[in-house]
Amino acid sequence: DFCCILPKKLNALLSNSKKRNEDGQIPENSLPLGVRYNSKTNKYHAKIQFAGTERPISLSEWDSAEEAFAEYKMMKQADLLLVVAKYKERIPDYIYKKFLTVEVKPY
Repeated sequence: DFCCILPKKLNALLSNSKKRNEDGQIPENSLPLGVRYNSKTNKYHAKIQFAGTERPISLSEWDSAEEAFAEYKMMKQADLLLVVAKYKERIPDYIYKKFLTVEVKPY
C-alpha cells in the first residue's frame, strides 16, 4: 500500500545532484542545488543533465546564487514533467499525479 517500484529513469530524477561549495564555505552556507560559482566572472550558474542526455549543460550566468537556482529549478522541474509524461501509461495514476507536485528545493 505504501510502495511502488518506479522505472529507473523516474527514480533517478528524484535523486539530487551534488551541492557545490564556494571556497571557504561549510555545509551550512553551501550553494543551492545544481549551482556553481565562477570565480573568473564573479557570477553564478547552474549545470543540469537532462534525462536521456550524455553530458550536463551549463545554464546562464547570474549575479546571485538564488537567480541561478531559480533557472535550475525551472529546468529540472520541466525535465521531470517531460519524463513522467512518457511513463504515464506504465505507472499508477496516483504516482503520476504525485510527480506533478514535486518541487525542486535548493537544499
